[in-house]
Amino acid sequence: MITMLIMTSLMVVTMGISSVLLAGIKMGGAQVRSTKAFFAAEAGAERTLWEIRKNGFDPNDIGDPCVRGEYINLDTDPASCDAGVHEYELPNFAKYYIIFESGAPNTIIKNYGEYLGTKRTIEIMY
Repeated sequence: MITMLIMTSLMVVTMGISSVLLAGIKMGGAQVRSTKAFFAAEAGAERTLWEIRKNGFDPNDIGDPCVRGEYINLDTDPASCDAGVHEYELPNFAKYYIIFESGAPNTIIKNYGEYLGTKRTIEIMY
């Protein structure tokens, strides 16, 4: 009887520890996905700023301004806006895409990063 009591106690303690460890492993995985999605969004922001500062991309161009909700296409030279989705994949399989939100006086561009279903956003305003 004492052996059964001891074995039951050990099993309960082991199950409790296993539950705590499993929750920690799940949270760690979620954190990794979140970080990779954030860095993908940041990569999109950096690429957008590069296009604006170095390649002459102006989303408020009077001749062909971007419209709210359009995707920014970084494949053209200089970058441009259109209604089609332009997704860019990074070497770690994270992806990002960029959407124009509003124009002057405060231009807002949102950069979305995604990794294994986890999404993060960075907003550029200038």
